[in-house]
Amino acid sequence: MKTDVRLLVITLLATLIMAFSAQAQVAATVGQSQVGSLSTLPESDLILYVNTSRIINEAMPRLLPEKELKEFREGMDQAKIFTGVDLRNVEMLVLAMRFNKPSADQVFPIPDAMILARGDFDAKALAGMAKMMSGGKLLEEKFGDHNLYLIKLSEISKEASSNPLGAAFAEIAMTTLDGNTIAVGNTSYIKAALDAVDGRGRIKPETLASAVRDPSALISASGSPLMAFAKSLGLKIIDNPDPNCMTKFGEYYLSLTMTSDSFKMNGAMNADNPNTAALMKRMLSGLIDEGKSAVTDKNAKSVFDQVKLFTEGDELHAEVSVPQEMAAKLVREMLAPSPAKAAATGTKATTKPGTRSRRSRRKT
Repeated sequence: MKTDVRLLVITLLATLIMAFSAQAQVAATVGQSQVGSLSTLPESDLILYVNTSRIINEAMPRLLPEKELKEFREGMDQAKIFTGVDLRNVEMLVLAMRFNKPSADQVFPIPDAMILARGDFDAKALAGMAKMMSGGKLLEEKFGDHNLYLIKLSEISKEASSNPLGAAFAEIAMTTLDGNTIAVGNTSYIKAALDAVDGRGRIKPETLASAVRDPSALISASGSPLMAFAKSLGLKIIDNPDPNCMTKFGEYYLSLTMTSDSFKMNGAMNADNPNTAALMKRMLSGLIDEGKSAVTDKNAKSVFDQVKLFTEGDELHAEVSVPQEMAAKLVREMLAPSPAKAAATGTKATTKPGTRSRRSRRKT
């Protein structure tokens, strides 16, 4: 009997070890696939990665009420009929930003920005449809062996083109990076993206690896704000970074992941040395305590209670886990109509039960 029990325990342990090993191998494979598909991005200082497929197909059904979920799915069906693109099959969205050195024309240059979408769709057909629907405003131009589709911001919005930010994006470009990837951004950055496709000026592997270090994340972001700021000021440290200087200070990673019963946010920031990391932990803990005392909503307070801060070497880490039921409740509250809107549409606004006026208590 004892021998059977021992054999059963050993078998279970071996099965668990193989299962965790297989799961790690799958995660590593997915991560390598993500890195490979984004390895032709141009040089970037900040990256935001959105796992569109998991958000639409897995997260939203857990968060949205049935009515809103049905309406959202109907909207996706209509979009598919109109554009031929099924949003459920959009693999990812990526926002990339590149900061520029100052010039005679721009003392504080606006960073370049680009949005990339990859999925199960024909990128060239989608670009052609956009050109056709633009009514001649989207002009086609050759850039090497690639096609660019250009439009002036003034053609879209005259007000936007007149402000400093709009001036930096006076011309917007769209192109296809491969058969399943389309990118939109300011023209100089889109051209840099096409150069990267041809092997010139590609993103640093460590920057990309940091952004998608967790292949299961719904959303992740990474960047080096200190170095980006230094580039905007034209500091020489950008060209010859000193490893003994605080060139990695402020480098961060953020992610939102999903488990079977909760949503979890993780964050890490380089603090240059363990003492500074510990100091920043104390400062951030104080800010969290102040924020908690200023919040009256019970759900928000419970979220503050879930925040965990700790240090690992030079890095400060933060974690917060929100149960799925709590996250869904927060979403329902955000989607609920305001009392004024509810009165206008004839729906009843939710009120807290059990509160009676003095007059009603006197009558009872």
